[in-house]
Amino acid sequence: GCNAASALAGQLGGSRWDLCAGESWPGTTPKLGNVLALRGGADDLMKSVTQNFAQEQLQKALKEKVEQEVAKKVKAAVVNKFVQGAKLMEQQMDDQLIEEGEMSDEELEKLREARVNRMKKARRAKEILHRLGHGTYRECDQQAFFDLTRRSPRVVVHFWRPSSFRCDIMHKHMRDIARMHTECLFISVNVEKAPFLVEKLNIRVLPSLKLIKKGEIFHTMFGFEEFGGTDDFKTKDMV
Repeated sequence: GCNAASALAGQLGGSRWDLCAGESWPGTTPKLGNVLALRGGADDLMKSVTQNFAQEQLQKALKEKVEQEVAKKVKAAVVNKFVQGAKLMEQQMDDQLIEEGEMSDEELEKLREARVNRMKKARRAKEILHRLGHGTYRECDQQAFFDLTRRSPRVVVHFWRPSSFRCDIMHKHMRDIARMHTECLFISVNVEKAPFLVEKLNIRVLPSLKLIKKGEIFHTMFGFEEFGGTDDFKTKDMV
């Protein structure tokens, strides 16, 4: 009734008359005024706004999901094309070296063997990183924090708390980046469970990201300041 309308009007800067009479509030858009006039009450207004917001969020989430899937497919296609092109180029260079007499068959075989060894080392390194948790995003406790930052050469740590919706936004971006950049380990620490780390690392703003290389923190990101200061930044804005 008018009491609920009056309370809502007080919060939003209007007056009781504005809501009960269904007239536009001073400084509001005609669209909002029309909603008030048609719905006629604070409960209906809040229901309408909530439904519209939920629909917008759903559409936004679906759009981002489609964009991510397209980006993954494009990246896979580009990587495959690059690999095939690199193999073809290597073969052409080998053939040219033999043709010009700059390298014997034996020397060429050694060169190819060295390439294979480099590929094997790269594959083994990737397997080791995978066992350490690279390619995933997970929560860890205080003890695991020290173990992981010591064992992995590159680590990004997200300090968060359950009651912060901006921390939820950061979780989403961290999961996406972790899958794309397996050369780096992405972990999260719940500050409510890690008072020692909060004090030691001077965590005062949430979310906060600590960038660690070879066990040393070399950069800290507070909130979303470096991503445009908005909640709607894209994952690509972070990398």
